[in-house]
Amino acid sequence: MLDTSVYIHGPMGRTPPAPGGLLRSRTVHHSVVATQEALHRIGVLDPAHPNTARHVGVIRTPLDRIPLHRLSVPDQEVLTDAAVVARILCRLRGYARHHRMKALHDCTLYLQTLKTGCTLLKANVADFEPLQQLQPAGRILFYEAV
Repeated sequence: MLDTSVYIHGPMGRTPPAPGGLLRSRTVHHSVVATQEALHRIGVLDPAHPNTARHVGVIRTPLDRIPLHRLSVPDQEVLTDAAVVARILCRLRGYARHHRMKALHDCTLYLQTLKTGCTLLKANVADFEPLQQLQPAGRILFYEAV
């Protein structure tokens, strides 16, 4: 399952060869949580900026190519557990208010991959390392964007 970072780095050519090869050789699953985060980035772009249309295309193109049978929605159990884990994580890590929603999204995506048996492909170790300590059973494959 892909994290939001993969949708952003891939079209920009910032995914290193190893994860890119995995994406071409494996069945890839997608979560509406990650696609929602990627699409949210469109909303913060300045419509008057000359590069906005290009950036929207970079974000939308890979998302529009996702086969619907590979796109999943987290169920109620995942959403409930993610809310609890995110709150614990926010309290323990002292997250500022603006970081709490991202923590909820990260927890939801992580717990969704755990429940579905998927491995999460992710670029940012810092966001998930404390989460993996709270729920160590999940599998994450980290990469460093180039």
